[in-house]
Amino acid sequence: MKGKITYSEWATQHRKPGTELKYIHGRYYLYGVKSQYDPALKKAKKLSLGIIGSITKVYGLVLSPKAEMKKNINLGLSAISTVYSKEYGFSFWMNKYIKNTIQPQLEKAFPNHFKIILLMVYCRIVYQSPIKNIPFHLSGSCLNEMLDAVIPTEKTISQGLREFGIMRNAMVTYMKAFVQPEDCILVDATDIACHSGNVSLAAKGYNSKMDFELQFTLLYVYSATNHSPYFFRLLPGNIREVSALKNTLEEAGITDTTFIADKGFYSENNINALEDKRLKYIIPLRRNNKQINYELLKDIDLKPTYFKYLKGFIFYQSYQNENKNNSTINMYYDGKMKEQEKQDYLARIQTLPEKFTIDKYKNNLPSMGTLSMLHNLENQTPEEIYLTYKSRAEIEQFFDCYKNTLSATATYMQNDDALQGWVFVNHIAMQIVYQIFLDLKTNKLNKKHSIADFVMHLANIKRTTINNEKNIVSEINANTKNILKTLKISIT
Repeated sequence: MKGKITYSEWATQHRKPGTELKYIHGRYYLYGVKSQYDPALKKAKKLSLGIIGSITKVYGLVLSPKAEMKKNINLGLSAISTVYSKEYGFSFWMNKYIKNTIQPQLEKAFPNHFKIILLMVYCRIVYQSPIKNIPFHLSGSCLNEMLDAVIPTEKTISQGLREFGIMRNAMVTYMKAFVQPEDCILVDATDIACHSGNVSLAAKGYNSKMDFELQFTLLYVYSATNHSPYFFRLLPGNIREVSALKNTLEEAGITDTTFIADKGFYSENNINALEDKRLKYIIPLRRNNKQINYELLKDIDLKPTYFKYLKGFIFYQSYQNENKNNSTINMYYDGKMKEQEKQDYLARIQTLPEKFTIDKYKNNLPSMGTLSMLHNLENQTPEEIYLTYKSRAEIEQFFDCYKNTLSATATYMQNDDALQGWVFVNHIAMQIVYQIFLDLKTNKLNKKHSIADFVMHLANIKRTTINNEKNIVSEINANTKNILKTLKISIT
């Protein structure tokens, strides 16, 4: 026989005649009930009249929206003429986050456009919305009320894009406000397809799809220290980042930083450009670079110069670069990587003998499992430089996130000004997206919840408005509550 359930006193005090208290999944709920005679059973039976509300120790009885409406009607306070629901949770979080971070700088740089920019940013993050759907999505959001902004029309949005898109100096002022001194920066570029012949930046250029469609190049400066996007420039689709680096760094005002390059960056001209600006740098060298002395790696795994990395060990050797007196070359050797590369090459000799031969295998053997870097950092150990370089992968992940989270693999903007404005909106959206990512990662939620999960959970929190007067925040499900609790977010 089941024992009688014991309820907490703070919950039972809300149980009145005609109500029933229930304990479901760790929470108390109050339901309306009545007794009705059943002729078939020849006795009275209990009928549920639906939920009245939830009971918490702090807030007591919290009426459900329907119960709240019934209460108003019974009290004769008002007749229900209009009831509508809007997205509230993400709007609340975003409005609170930008107040002391993004909005002050944006308002300073774009006093006449900051509100419409933020409304567009919201729609890009939550809905990946094109221009034509932005007014529709905003009509179902509370953000415009929080910003005290009028919902723009499609025409107003297009006009606004052209107006602030031409204000490159204001964009630069805004972006420079986030650049930190003594930072480690990553610079890389990606191709964005352009479906308009009216954009002067659109040019036929080679891309990973092996075609030559119209595209422009989006070059980004990313902070490896703060894990956030700093600065962008738009370049013609047939221009690569190495030739535009100097101009980009000058425009961004970046001086006291460490530049982390990729393997395609190295050249004497590029090194000279960095040194002319007195920038610190870490530049990986291709394995066939003649400055690398593989003789120094002989019996390297018998020497005490090593450090632990992930689940293995990395051996290293450093020496002064002959061509540049103020630079050093660090050579790193990973035994596990070498064995893997050896096995892979031997397998290719069997499957592709016309390209891979045993003689080439012998020639490549000394460089297998190695990574060499040219740098001018005087006060960092080989291990610190290695770990700093490994952050290089972050900017590649950034571009993946940019294209997938914002659905920004292509653009349909019809002129240069609108394109600049649109990419600027996406830039601010990515600043917010990366704050979400950092919050999830810091609180160890990133393995279970993605950025899209966070946005979806918060956007599912609605606000119901009754007669344009009474606002009620919807109940929040358990999974969403867990995310909010872990991130210390309070939706009020």
